[in-house]
Amino acid sequence: MLQINVIEQIAPFFRLHVRSRQEEFARYLFSTMTGISTKSDEHNDEEINKNSQRKSMNDYTTIFQLIDSISKNLSNDIPMLKHELYIYLLRLSAQHRRTDLTSRLAEQCIKDNLKIGGSMNEIDILTSYTLPRDIVEQLARYKPGEMSWKEKVSTMDLQKANRQQLEELYQEAKQDGKYPFILQQRLLDNYIQKNSIKKAFTILHEMVSNRHQD
Repeated sequence: MLQINVIEQIAPFFRLHVRSRQEEFARYLFSTMTGISTKSDEHNDEEINKNSQRKSMNDYTTIFQLIDSISKNLSNDIPMLKHELYIYLLRLSAQHRRTDLTSRLAEQCIKDNLKIGGSMNEIDILTSYTLPRDIVEQLARYKPGEMSWKEKVSTMDLQKANRQQLEELYQEAKQDGKYPFILQQRLLDNYIQKNSIKKAFTILHEMVSNRHQD
């Protein structure tokens, strides 16, 4: 692994505003975390193992501090970077059945008051149903039983939705740092039809500014 201070210095050149590069960076961090935990598991002596586990916790903390620092440094250009990196890390830990890392990442999100977003059902799917109910509830932005904006979009006939419904969904999505093209397109059509020129230009600007999101 590169030195932490080196990673922090070169992070602005990773092009982390592109989602594929965010995922690539998250994979690098995840491989580092799995390397840390593997070294801990190699120790058999109980006392040595305890010391190794404490060191692993410190190493994880260093990774979390790195994420925090990079996210703050790039907050003006990529305000949701920290949020996105933790989502990728949680997904990777679940895919690799590393429930220990899933739990540790979830604990850090709660400690940092970081809402992963989505409904409890979406958090369950993201983490392969490995987290306790109380943890999932703290990670989710929506209350138990509530649908997220993604779930609403998937079940709603957007062609029949009125402007207020579309704008409310779009605002919810933006709170998650998302700018779904399907909502932007419907709103743009609506604004043009109603001759809302200022709103049409605003949505066009957001479409152009966030074209690299996916």
